[in-house]
Amino acid sequence: MQATLLDHDDTATTETTGPPGEPVTADEWAAHLASATPGPQTAAMLALLEREQLSTTGRID
Repeated sequence: MQATLLDHDDTATTETTGPPGEPVTADEWAAHLASATPGPQTAAMLALLEREQLSTTGRID
């Protein structure tokens, strides 16, 4: 299985290794991309989102 930016461990602590405010969950990525400037990079990131991991709100974003 290939790892993606959206892979995460549900048992992990709430601490993140990235800068504060950086998207972590699929819903956070969807919200971030909803406000991002449209373009090839945004489209590529949208393709990485796994629909099964998105809430209803995440799918709307």
